[in-house]
Amino acid sequence: MYLDESGIASLTDRQSKNFILTGVIINDNDYAQISAYFNYIKIKNNLNVDIPFHAYDLFGNQGHSLYLSSNLVASNLAKSLAEFLDIIPIKIFCSSFKKEELIKFLTTEDVSYFKNSQEAWKDIDIGYEAVAAKLFLSFGKYLNQKANAVGKIITESRRESDIYILKSYLRCKNKDMFQTKRLIANSEIFEKKISGIGFENKKSLSCGLQIADLVSYIGLLSLERKLSRHQAREIPKIWNIIRTMLDKNKIHPMGMAEFRNIVSSERVNKITNNYKEYIEEKEDREEGGV
Repeated sequence: MYLDESGIASLTDRQSKNFILTGVIINDNDYAQISAYFNYIKIKNNLNVDIPFHAYDLFGNQGHSLYLSSNLVASNLAKSLAEFLDIIPIKIFCSSFKKEELIKFLTTEDVSYFKNSQEAWKDIDIGYEAVAAKLFLSFGKYLNQKANAVGKIITESRRESDIYILKSYLRCKNKDMFQTKRLIANSEIFEKKISGIGFENKKSLSCGLQIADLVSYIGLLSLERKLSRHQAREIPKIWNIIRTMLDKNKIHPMGMAEFRNIVSSERVNKITNNYKEYIEEKEDREEGGV
């Protein structure tokens, strides 16, 4: 499973509204053929095969040197990518959360809380940890339906964020970290079916991660209702294919009950209590100053 994200997970960022994490599953036996096909699409659309594909830079980042300013060029690439996704044998898992909903659930409205202590800082990407764990456990369940299947997880190294992926991975490996019967059973499957996790340098991303990057970017456009802005560049055609590959043809946001079960009620309660104490102390300091 190749993992990629779109949006900003950090709870100190209040501009981005959604965060999405995408897992693209590719069978080892199909990988070489899929990779060759993807490189063919790059060549056909005058893209350098040695430069990793980043959908945002090509379609959305107008200040980037790789941005496709011509609608015709962008449309041709979008149509090629839609056909590509429609043909290749892959499985897609997408998990997302709404930043505002998570902040409200944790009652951590004041950003300064996370910058107040090292302990609080460890929780700024708690949403990232949760959606990663959700995808990991889903991957294990998927493999469990296939005889003798064993999988591994590959993701792009993002330095600061790597620790949150590793924490989620280790959590999923330990059934004692979960309380519900369903999650305990899924953790046991994950331990048996997942052989390891690896990180790749962003300058030399594998084909799998580049596909995950595309799916994640288009998925975020859909969540934020921005696809119509790219109608002239025919990017919605890519989403129409991705949607057919998702459960019930849509991305399912992670609910707060599910979030609590994955990260544990104890941790959620600790965050809310620590935040409450921080706000009370802050108010006392401000009153004393006055």
